[in-house]
Amino acid sequence: MNTQDELTIKKWNEKSFILEQAQIKLILTQDKRSELFSQFCNKIAYLAPKINVTIKKEDKVHPYIQIHPCILYQAIPEDRELPPFLEILAHINSHSDYNLPQTYLANRIKDIKIPVYLKLFIASQCPFCPQRVMQLFTLPTINNLIHLIIVDSFLFPEIAEENQIKSVPTLVMDDNIKWTGISDIEEVIEIMHSQNPSNMSSSMMENIVKDGNAGLLADLMIKHNQIFPNFLSLLFNEKWPIRLGAMVTMESIMEKDKSLTLQAIDMIWESFPILKDQIKGDMIYMLGKSCHEHAIEKLKNIIQGSYTQDLKEIAEESIETIKQFCK
Repeated sequence: MNTQDELTIKKWNEKSFILEQAQIKLILTQDKRSELFSQFCNKIAYLAPKINVTIKKEDKVHPYIQIHPCILYQAIPEDRELPPFLEILAHINSHSDYNLPQTYLANRIKDIKIPVYLKLFIASQCPFCPQRVMQLFTLPTINNLIHLIIVDSFLFPEIAEENQIKSVPTLVMDDNIKWTGISDIEEVIEIMHSQNPSNMSSSMMENIVKDGNAGLLADLMIKHNQIFPNFLSLLFNEKWPIRLGAMVTMESIMEKDKSLTLQAIDMIWESFPILKDQIKGDMIYMLGKSCHEHAIEKLKNIIQGSYTQDLKEIAEESIETIKQFCK
């Protein structure tokens, strides 16, 4: 942070009309770049008493700064990126209507019913990036189904490479739609509306579940009468937290929609032979939670088949669950 940045922060603190102390959450990880985030947040809290920084250590890959439930900075907002960062912080904590889109666009944003994940790739020396940041930050403040992550392409080159970023600013939506430069915000909003949820990537669905929206994902599949194809990679994932989130989603479907439950049973059974035993055990549990007669047939096949004794015992328990507790 240079002398001009320090002066900018002090002036912001003197002139900012925030209603209460602005809250910043700093997430630190084992990543060595966490130290840069820590230095920035310590400095800004010292220079601007109106800002309160809460520090939390988490088992995540990358550190970040959270200034809104749906706005994250995987970037150190210095130089050209500092003024927009401070303006956003003031807007969020003053509850003002600053920079809100016209009524028509605001209503279109509010009408988005499917979670959207945006990554905006920037660089601190880019003259156009601050404009793009200011153009996009209002979206999550209007609709909390929209998530915005601002990523410094030079600080996190591995994330930029993963997303095939060649220049900045570049906006990536749901890992598959990309805009380079300053594109029309109306186009971005309309693309959000036209998204087909059945085409969601597994990473997008994983984000939805991680954000505590397993019920929403279940409702989307029920609405479209389909278990989304990429959902199975979550349900059969070797990582327990991911698999658990998918199982919670599946339980919600099984409680609400019997016809879709039948589809889920067949999809689980089709993939069952190639799953690892630990995952097989969880899927047997899911068959029991289905409360569907069709699942009993599958469970009996497990008991009579060449499976381990542990899996057979889980299958027997699942059959008893269906018989005793399911009508």
